Formats: sequence, structure tokens, C-alpha cells
Amino acid sequence: MTTPADYRRGVIQAIVAGFFLSSAGIGMRLMEQATPEHVTFYRALGLTFFALAVLVVKNPTRPWRPVIETGWIGLAAGIPFAFASLCVVFGLASTTVANVMFIVSLSPFFAALLGWLILKERVSVRTWIAITIAVCGVLIMVQGGLSAEGWVGVLWAFGMAFNYGLFMVLTRFGKDKDMFPVVFWSGVLLAAIITFFIDSFALPAQDVLLGLALGVFQIGLGGLLLVAASKHVPAAQIVFLAMLEPVLSPIWVWLGVGEVPTSQSLVGGAIILFAIGFFTLAGGAREDAAPKG
Repeated sequence: MTTPADYRRGVIQAIVAGFFLSSAGIGMRLMEQATPEHVTFYRALGLTFFALAVLVVKNPTRPWRPVIETGWIGLAAGIPFAFASLCVVFGLASTTVANVMFIVSLSPFFAALLGWLILKERVSVRTWIAITIAVCGVLIMVQGGLSAEGWVGVLWAFGMAFNYGLFMVLTRFGKDKDMFPVVFWSGVLLAAIITFFIDSFALPAQDVLLGLALGVFQIGLGGLLLVAASKHVPAAQIVFLAMLEPVLSPIWVWLGVGEVPTSQSLVGGAIILFAIGFFTLAGGAREDAAPKG
């Protein structure tokens, strides 16, 4: 049974997950020669190493026990997590960044719909309002960059939004188990799939280390926190709260390489922060909290 304290802890975990997930932009900006496919591969490799290390620390004598006990649901949830990362890479390669950012911001809507269909999780009016406000913030951030071109990339972006929502719903479905093996499976699957799209793995050491670091700190710690939050927080809320990512990403790039964010980015980011604060403080969180979950 989820207590109010458990729920609050899950909300914090989801928000902090957005903090770690936001490091992708600065990591990629600091690379010299890596293609998106290279970034995906080395990030997946770092994620796999990170997941294995966590499994060993948590279960020194039988690290594979959680993987076996999680069973089919662990693998089932790991597949959309891997495909979500893959879809972003091909989406960015086929359409504008603005198109991808906006469509990916629709992930909470997919999570809400799938959560309702699969888990029967209701979504309060306040939560819908907060999600809509956040999407409006993203729309302001990408203002002027949206384009009708690159429809294949748009489809890839929709694939990311759908798979991200599905990943959270399936992880939430197995909340009574230790679902961390989802992170392990996603790393293994993603590394295996993206291998077929890379001709050469030779890169400067800096690029390789940055890719591995993103696997550990960005998607590794971010994924760990998302999985932890799924035990006590509905799927749509987790995906929404993690939208701190597009707010912080341009700030890290600004601080790291001096790329000054546009006024639209700052205004849109402020609106997203307002939406998260509105949700957290105005009672929407308590309405959606499922004490029987």
C-alpha cells in the first residue's frame, strides 16, 4: 500500500530523474566526432555496465536473481525503453530538433492513456491541466522551429513518445517486483540493435568516455529513479514530472559551452516549472495518488 510519504518520495525521485536526464545535450555538445549512432551505442554500453554494477551491489551473491524474478515483465518493459532511445536518434536525424522536442513532450498524454487502458489509473483534472501547461511551455521553447518537413522523423518522434509512455506503464505494472532489471535489459537491447547501424566504432577517447558517462549518469541514474518512482506514482505523473529535462538541458549547454539560450527557451522553461509547481503544490498530486496502489 502506498502511503503519503511513499508517494511524496516517488514524486521527488521523478523530478530528480529529470535532472539527470537533462545532461544529454551538454554531453553531446562536448563530443568531437561521435555520430548520434555512436552516442547511442556507447551510452547503451555505459548503461549496461551501470546496471550490472547496481545488480552486483544489491545482490552480491546472486546478482542475476532480480532479473530472473522480474521475469517477462522486466524484459517487456525494457524493450520500449530501448526503442524510445532509438526513436530519438533517428527522429533527430530525419526532422528538426523542434519537431522532436514538441512531439516528445506529448509523452505524458500517451502514458496517461496507456495507464488508463492497462492499469485503470485515473488522471485528475488538475493533472491534465498541468500537463497541458507544460506542453504549451515546450511549444513556446520551440517556437519558429516547427516544420512540416521530415515526416519520417516526426513518426520516429511519435514512436519515442509512445514507447516512453509504454515503458513507464509496464514498469508500473510490475511495481510489486524489483523492476530495476528493466534498466539492464534496455541497455543490452539498445546496444545490440544500434550495432547494426555503425560501420566503425573508432572514436577519440573523449567521445567514448562521454558516451559511457551519459549511460551511467544520464540514462542510468535517471532510469533508476524512474523505476523507483513507479512503485508509488502513477505513470502519467512520472513522465510529466520528469519534464524538468527540457528546462535544464539548455541551461547546462549554456554553462558548459556558452551557448546562450533564447528568450523563448527561458520563457517556455519557466512555464514548465510553473506547471510542475502547480501540480505538486495545488493538490493534483494528492488527487491522483492511489493509496490502494
